[in-house]
Amino acid sequence: MFAPKRILVPTDFSAGSSAALDHAAGLAERFGATVVALHVWQPPALMRADDAISLAGEPYQTLAEAARLRASAAMDDFLAPLIEHEGLWFRRQLATGDPADAILDAASDGRFDLIVMGTHGRTGIKRMILGSVAEKVTRRASCPVLTIRDGRPSAEAGDRHALQPPASRL
Repeated sequence: MFAPKRILVPTDFSAGSSAALDHAAGLAERFGATVVALHVWQPPALMRADDAISLAGEPYQTLAEAARLRASAAMDDFLAPLIEHEGLWFRRQLATGDPADAILDAASDGRFDLIVMGTHGRTGIKRMILGSVAEKVTRRASCPVLTIRDGRPSAEAGDRHALQPPASRL
């Protein structure tokens, strides 16, 4: 029987990531596993991570420092529901770079038994342009990957219906 002891939960703080965290927490409670939540920040293409910026009312800092502070606060909020789970062991981790590569590196370096991650469920042109981190991770991971949809209808479903002509009236 498969009994994971270390579970990696990559997060972009979306509803899909929250659903993945819930599933991972359930598995961790059942098997006594440790959950590690990982957020990967990818610097914008036209800026360097060490460029100085100033946000309203704050001193100058590098783009990477600002991103790290915001990601840390978002991670606190993301992990808050786990606090109430008595006996659940969890950690947080922040990384910089290409999300799929950073997730795969973390999974390999941390010797995880399972990756549980949310998926946005993009299809068609959006998937082709934006790509799918979950798909890249699933194809290249050396451990099992469980992908979780957040259960909400996607905007794309609404887009498909919007493109259909209205029913004719007789």
